[in-house]
Amino acid sequence: MLSVDCLRDKGQRLAMLVFLAWVGSMWTVGFVVVPRLFAVLPPASAGRLAAGLFAFVHLTALVVLPMVLWLAGAWQQRLLAGVCWLGSALSYGYLGPRITALAAGGEHGPALDRLHTMAMADYGLCALAAIVLAWSLVSQGMAPMGKGGGLS
Repeated sequence: MLSVDCLRDKGQRLAMLVFLAWVGSMWTVGFVVVPRLFAVLPPASAGRLAAGLFAFVHLTALVVLPMVLWLAGAWQQRLLAGVCWLGSALSYGYLGPRITALAAGGEHGPALDRLHTMAMADYGLCALAAIVLAWSLVSQGMAPMGKGGGLS
């Protein structure tokens, strides 16, 4: 029979794995995939693909980051998770749709540039907070692997 502690431990490990996968996807999309898209595709096509990828990363964050509150012990960890969640909410709910609407309408002026700058700053802050949070959780012993090195 499984004990409550055993189920909690397995649940925490699963939550940690999901969180670490999200952090990896965030860094990969933002700092590898999207720059490469703009290097090989016409700007309009790259922008549409990047918008979809960023929307996915931010929507996933809105689901994944509340799980981190279960893992976080220190108030600093909760603050970092909150910063990521609020940044993703801002990007998913406001910045991304505004950028998409302006770009679809043919707008390529200061308004679009300002929104892009805000979105890049938001993404960078969230990416930094996410990696610091991941490091903090792993270093406090919340690694997804059990003591024997496996998930069991």
